[in-house]
Amino acid sequence: EDDSPQGDPESNNAEEEDLDNVDPAFALEYEDLSSAMDEINQWMDVLERMNNDLCNEIRQLIEESKQGDDLVLDSDMSAGDGAAE
Repeated sequence: EDDSPQGDPESNNAEEEDLDNVDPAFALEYEDLSSAMDEINQWMDVLERMNNDLCNEIRQLIEESKQGDDLVLDSDMSAGDGAAE
């Protein structure tokens, strides 16, 4: 899976519309800032996906651990039942 950010064509159209309303003296700075913010947003999306994947793995490990604990408790109880007889 490629975690690199991908550009959103719809956001590019919105940027072009925004640039039409910007004072020409600030257009370059605005374009640079907008581009930097888009890149930050794309990397935030990557981090969110990675975080979600990690949370899912943690949940799975917790469930496996609980199942392992249940097996240990069951075997302890079975061993205890046999010793009591």
